[in-house]
Amino acid sequence: ITSVVTTFVPSEIPTVEPSPTPTVIPTVSPSFRPSTATPTAAPTRQSAPIVNFNTSITITNLQSTTLGPVEQLAVRNTTARAMDISINSVIFLGTRVVETRRMLTVWHPMLFTIIALTSISVPVDSVFGTVATPDAIFETLSNRLTAFIEAGNYSTTLAAVSQSLGSEVIIAPVVGEVDIEPPVVI
Repeated sequence: ITSVVTTFVPSEIPTVEPSPTPTVIPTVSPSFRPSTATPTAAPTRQSAPIVNFNTSITITNLQSTTLGPVEQLAVRNTTARAMDISINSVIFLGTRVVETRRMLTVWHPMLFTIIALTSISVPVDSVFGTVATPDAIFETLSNRLTAFIEAGNYSTTLAAVSQSLGSEVIIAPVVGEVDIEPPVVI
């Protein structure tokens, strides 16, 4: 077995002559300059309480028991429109399957009934433009949602929004009832 040992020995003759003066003009580094930026304020605490409550909306005549991202967005959008709040205040939590029904005619597929679960979180001062009580906010929002569903507007709005988003699951939905849980103030 042979081993090779490499040693690095500088050559006696340089291959390039060093330049007599620097070729780059030195500059002042920015790190040596004092900072002129004014410090920013620390984040502030949340000033208005947030009203949070969950809803369970029964939707029938669906083509599937699974609501994908498009259908979830349609439910969030319609729920926000019903209560006249930002879509960012509505979180889609999931679904529960209630029943499956097969139409008697051969050309109709199975239709499904689900319960769409959402969570609503609204700062107290964002609904009326002024500070109101959490109970008044909850009562107003729950009344808006219930009235929207009872008038049939939730079904038609959900169908229109779903169609515009390209859903094949929500085509002719029927929304008949909503269960609204008591609020929690955060």
